[in-house]
Amino acid sequence: MMSPQALRGQITKLNNQLAKLKPGETLVRENLHIEAYHGAEGISTSKIKLFLECPAKYHAKYVAKTLEEKSKAAFDLGKAAHGLILEPEVFLSDFCVQPDYIKVRRGKQWDEFQAANEGKTIITRQHWDDCHAMRDAVARNPFGKRMLSGGKAEVSFFKRDEETDLIIKCRSDYWIDDVMVDVKTCQSSEPHKFGRHAKQFGYHIQDSLYRDVSGVDEFAFVAIESSAPFVTTAPVMFDDEARELGHLLYRRAVTGIREAMDFDLWPGYTTEPVTIGLKSWEREELEKVA
Repeated sequence: MMSPQALRGQITKLNNQLAKLKPGETLVRENLHIEAYHGAEGISTSKIKLFLECPAKYHAKYVAKTLEEKSKAAFDLGKAAHGLILEPEVFLSDFCVQPDYIKVRRGKQWDEFQAANEGKTIITRQHWDDCHAMRDAVARNPFGKRMLSGGKAEVSFFKRDEETDLIIKCRSDYWIDDVMVDVKTCQSSEPHKFGRHAKQFGYHIQDSLYRDVSGVDEFAFVAIESSAPFVTTAPVMFDDEARELGHLLYRRAVTGIREAMDFDLWPGYTTEPVTIGLKSWEREELEKVA
């Protein structure tokens, strides 16, 4: 576990290196602590997606910093699965299982256990078993196993954008040869359902940003269902048309963030008047009651 002082020092040193990047230059860092990556300068995929949703929310979270992250149990499961699959050698230093004798997360026993495991993410016994089963499911998938071995996990990339002079950053789940691999836990890895989920959550934007910042040619997903039997689908990739849309949205957000910063203007969902109409089935209802 890294001390707060050491973490601040690492972030400061990294930001000093980033300040020296010239337009188009990229800094690649291996073995960078995840909190140092998040604390360093740079526009990430999550920031871009929030800006596209609502610039005012982006400002509240990343500029004014008045919005706090809310931890969710499902998020902890995803983190644990990622850790076990991608960095098994450090998994036990980052995660621990809630003892069976602690039934509720409050009271003296819970407080003592938290104190004894400061800095670790505590997951339930069920989630502990689930993330190990997810690891095994990926290992049984011939493509999943091949895509997540022989390369490097958790490599951080930072690039000075030539158009806006902003630092754009990404952190690969896995990097092998000229392919960036991202592990996604999901409700369904059935191709059509995962495809809808992927576009809804802006994974095509992530695809474009990661390939641009890292310089790799290919970006692929390993999709793992988060409930038994943890069916895994791999590889999953976007076609050229989806990638083109992802690229256009990515660039719109980057230039939009630059303009918002320059003019300190952070609008809500829209600056235009809003008119609410009827759906087709509602029009049929209107005709019936008219």
